[in-house]
Amino acid sequence: MKRNCEPEIIDTIRLTRSAHEAYNELKVKYKGKTVTDLGAVLANTVRFTYDDRTTTIDEHVAEFDKRRSFMKATLAGGFDDKVKGFGEALTLLAKPDQANAEFLLISLPPFYNNLIENLRTKEGYSYGDISRQVRL
Repeated sequence: MKRNCEPEIIDTIRLTRSAHEAYNELKVKYKGKTVTDLGAVLANTVRFTYDDRTTTIDEHVAEFDKRRSFMKATLAGGFDDKVKGFGEALTLLAKPDQANAEFLLISLPPFYNNLIENLRTKEGYSYGDISRQVRL
């Protein structure tokens, strides 16, 4: 196997005890990691908007949390050379707490503009701060 596999693959599956575990490790590392997949994950988070006619703000924040978690899970585990630059940039964008807070704020409709402006004036606001405030 060492002659037929790239060293990166061997390092990924070296400590697994079964073929199933090896498959799962490789799946986490490579599945859903094309440029198109990564772009779709980003769009799924950034283009998500709140519609108060169909959901409550609590449901919106919960759904946003799910989408954000899915994006982070997809970005976990590294990237192959084809998407490495885009994947790493997206990972850096998804990690900071303030970036996630900003993603949540842009998901809100225009009638939240006063609240959004007030929240943005506070220095060092976090995702937790924003999600608590919009739920009030």
